[in-house]
Amino acid sequence: MERYMGCNLKNAGFYFEKSKIVIPEVITQKLAFNDGLPDVRLAPREELAKLYNFYFKNGEPSVFQYAHVQGNSHFREVFARILNETRSLSVSKENILSTRGSQMAIYLVGKALIKPNDEIIVGELSYRAATLTLTALGANINTIPVDGDGLVVEAIEEICLRKTIRAIYVTSHHYHPTTVTLKPERRLKLLALAERFRFAIIEDDYDYDFHYTNNPILPLASADKSGLVIYIGSFTKWLAPTFRIGYVVASEDFIQELSKWRRIIDRQSDTIMELCLADMIENGTLKRHAIRSLKVYHERRDFACEQLKSELGERIEFRKPDGGMAIWANFDKKYPLSELAPNCRKYGLYLHDGETFRSENGNLNACRMGFASMNIQEMGEAIRILRKTMDNMSI
Repeated sequence: MERYMGCNLKNAGFYFEKSKIVIPEVITQKLAFNDGLPDVRLAPREELAKLYNFYFKNGEPSVFQYAHVQGNSHFREVFARILNETRSLSVSKENILSTRGSQMAIYLVGKALIKPNDEIIVGELSYRAATLTLTALGANINTIPVDGDGLVVEAIEEICLRKTIRAIYVTSHHYHPTTVTLKPERRLKLLALAERFRFAIIEDDYDYDFHYTNNPILPLASADKSGLVIYIGSFTKWLAPTFRIGYVVASEDFIQELSKWRRIIDRQSDTIMELCLADMIENGTLKRHAIRSLKVYHERRDFACEQLKSELGERIEFRKPDGGMAIWANFDKKYPLSELAPNCRKYGLYLHDGETFRSENGNLNACRMGFASMNIQEMGEAIRILRKTMDNMSI
């Protein structure tokens, strides 16, 4: 942080601390290898609009009043059943806090859990927004290696023998950014270490429902017998980023503590949206949408991987992801992303410049390439632009 004071209407006339937090850019290009976002054109907007219109016109007066800070009771009841059925959890509505997206969930968990100088573990490459949040809340960040099977759990024990660890943050299903899945034996080892050293596991399961090769591996939370796992997710990938509905699932006493912090930064979630989601879950709309979307994204993943391999050959290395909405791609050093990305944008294609990952590992020339938000035709055009741009850099 640095002290800052402005002196006119453009700059504030009072002192404040300037944060090092980076605000992500808004992607304006129609063609985009983004971080791994859904295709909003597939969202069940008609069904959602009908339900929202119904509650807006015919909802009981209570729908428009202040509601429970944890979220609408009916929504949490319905969602608890879904979590129990699909993720083998054993929770009730009292174990759920509805939030405005997973980022709020991460912040609230950190605010309630972390004291200044608490020791937190993350992967060497991790979800940057989460790491920034935990750092901003005063945590000391300890990093451990990540390989083809996820976090190298053995490294956790080494740190725990030297320090008192407060929590570990993990995206266990499709690791962010590299997309790998934490294998079962490492999951069991991680849970055992949490019990032994009494640290919390913040499990961010941001795209559990999008798995292409077999059934998704159950979350760590499903095997947690000691109340050590704090389970986070959102409806962003099911619907669209504009619908800010996320959640935290944890012990009742921890959820009550989170609710206190949530109360002073945001009084409640969107009650009408929660009621719409509850109806869409109960009438099967959300499930049907998820099944249709999964089929589409599966086809797009296969097409993207085939085309990247055939069109770019040795210029790019990647592993076909088992699930999720992005490919983790390593580019030949002849094509530094710091140059390639802005050149692609000249032709209307967004590509991440890799700076986020370079700042964590200076040897990397890699980025996430989201494939879900472009259809097959758009994907083909995006890859042609990428190849053309790389060809021009080779001249």
